[in-house]
Amino acid sequence: LQLALRRAALAAQPGQAIQLPLVITNAGNKEDQFRLETDLPAEYQPTFSQSGNDTGMPIFVTPQMQRGSSIEVVLNARVPESAPDNQQQRFLVRAASQADSSVTRVADASLTVVAAALNAASNALQEHVQPGDTFTQRITVRNQGSATARQTRADFVFNPDFELVNATPAPIQYDRPSRTAIWSLGDLESRDNREITVTLRAVPEAIAGTSKAVGRGTMRTQSLFIPSNFDGPTINVGRVAGARVDAVSKGLTATPGDTMYIPFIVRNPSNYPESFELRIVAPGAPQATVYADTNGDGRHQDGEPAVTQTAALDPRGGQYPILLGVDIPRSTPDRTQFAYNLVTRAMNAPGRVASEDSTVLTVATPRVRVRAELPNSEVKPGDTLFYRLVLVNDGGGLAKNLNVTEQLPDALEFISSSPELSLQDMPGGGRGFVWRVAELAPGDTQVLQVTVRLRQNLAADAVITPRHTLTYQDSNSNAYRGQ
Repeated sequence: LQLALRRAALAAQPGQAIQLPLVITNAGNKEDQFRLETDLPAEYQPTFSQSGNDTGMPIFVTPQMQRGSSIEVVLNARVPESAPDNQQQRFLVRAASQADSSVTRVADASLTVVAAALNAASNALQEHVQPGDTFTQRITVRNQGSATARQTRADFVFNPDFELVNATPAPIQYDRPSRTAIWSLGDLESRDNREITVTLRAVPEAIAGTSKAVGRGTMRTQSLFIPSNFDGPTINVGRVAGARVDAVSKGLTATPGDTMYIPFIVRNPSNYPESFELRIVAPGAPQATVYADTNGDGRHQDGEPAVTQTAALDPRGGQYPILLGVDIPRSTPDRTQFAYNLVTRAMNAPGRVASEDSTVLTVATPRVRVRAELPNSEVKPGDTLFYRLVLVNDGGGLAKNLNVTEQLPDALEFISSSPELSLQDMPGGGRGFVWRVAELAPGDTQVLQVTVRLRQNLAADAVITPRHTLTYQDSNSNAYRGQ
């Protein structure tokens, strides 16, 4: 048995199909067949085929061979797509007699991968940047392989905290929503390189942090099946402190005796986590207590704690709802106003970084008066006449349970009223009555027209005036008296 390789050393690119011809000669004294083997790794997909055989079917054993005859066999393989440049794969080809397994021949060979090998380096020309500032990034793409990198391109996806201003060379495409820039670098010969200079801006909303990655890149070439990635540089983004508080309502109305909870929302506009001190400024107003509105429903529940500062809030919009609890004294006059100003201060910021907003609390109580509208014409004894009682609410609050008690002088006899009164509202046997009104809104009026008869035997020029008293309540059952 004789085994001879046409070539003992091969060179190929990733993904390339190769063929290694070999000649097997039957040097024995009888007919024989020979089994073919190789230790080339499976990822090379090795197979044997007979030269000149167009069936394309692999063979594992040669056809029957006469004494002294030779046959050419081809070892077929495909270089793995991921094979790196300069990788050397040594392998052997073995042929063994089917008639006598002790008769074998081995030939050694080697395969060297010739490929492009892209490598990138990226750096920023400064270490620190503030939101809104620009800085420069440099990207260098090198072909460290032994083959040309054809139609090379570089893709770079920028961190959301940074935006592209311009670049040299200009990218062939920039997708702003995904912040992806694509550069066409052409063919890179072995050991050649390309440089990209990028001007970036830290967006105004950039979050503070140290060693923040500018982004991540990918290199592609038609010479390689698998792209390679590279990391962008890192840069420090400085802090920008801010404070903001918003009153949910600029004005609220209360009744004496109410416990009011005034809602505010503290927000963190800083570009880093921040806590805020809470301080109330309300000269002359009832004392207020700050509570955390933990479920954000605008109502105070048991278990929601009193606080003097917020927790650390997320940057750029983290919020903390709070409630100012205020007890309104029952003696507070109508239309009294209290301004509650909430001041928040960033606790970790250098200097004073603060914000404030206010809610005006207006106390509304009812102020009801009775206006008697009497006839101004002369009447004679025995005449029937009418007069009107008018209830007027001049206050800012709702009046409830109004009772007007009217006492008629002896000279007048009650006849009727409109609206009609019930018997229980006339306990005086016609000498008086009680006019009851359930409620009277601010600015509203109610009218009772009373018909009476002038008794006989009255002196001329007599002046007759009914007398009345008024009681009423507000929505918290605070009692009031009026005339």
